[in-house]
Amino acid sequence: MKKWALVRLLWAKNYTLEHMDTVKEFASFNSSHLSLVREDGALDLYHGNLRAIDASGNIIFDQVDYKKFNGLHHGRGTVLVIQQIPLYKEPRTY
Repeated sequence: MKKWALVRLLWAKNYTLEHMDTVKEFASFNSSHLSLVREDGALDLYHGNLRAIDASGNIIFDQVDYKKFNGLHHGRGTVLVIQQIPLYKEPRTY
């Protein structure tokens, strides 16, 4: 299994180096994004504050408490929405 994985990694490395122009542009586009961050700006996965950045890298809003977020409206009328995956305290039984 280790040999197989190393062969595949070598293939991916060689492909990337040989097709660098294509790889650099693949799935690359400007877009706005929303993230959870700590007060120091570092990524947080669960209880951080919200930061929204537009496609040009400008901050739309920063350090908004995620518990109070219920939709923010941007000047162009765009509504920003967060989708959360519910966490269950007990496993479901069917």
